[in-house]
Amino acid sequence: MTPNAFAGRLTRAQTALREVGADWLLVPASHDFLWLTGAHARSTERMVLLAVPGEGEAFIVVPRLEADALRQERPDLAQLVWDEHEDPFERLAERAMLSPTT
Repeated sequence: MTPNAFAGRLTRAQTALREVGADWLLVPASHDFLWLTGAHARSTERMVLLAVPGEGEAFIVVPRLEADALRQERPDLAQLVWDEHEDPFERLAERAMLSPTT
């Protein structure tokens, strides 16, 4: 499949998010991740996920050691790369402009 076909899938996901009033779709490394992106993400203890906002650009949250492999498969998808000393949940919250709960 072409990147355009996967872009169409992401667009349809965003449309569905808006229709149900959801802000985000977070898809971990899985068959769903592959179906939406066309990229193979390894499921490990490190966070790898596709973040699809209702509005705006989808991106992949990925540890630095896995970033190059995903970039080779989908160079057109933005990445939020995190290092071992960082908390990927905090990085995701910052990028998504979410307020932390107490």
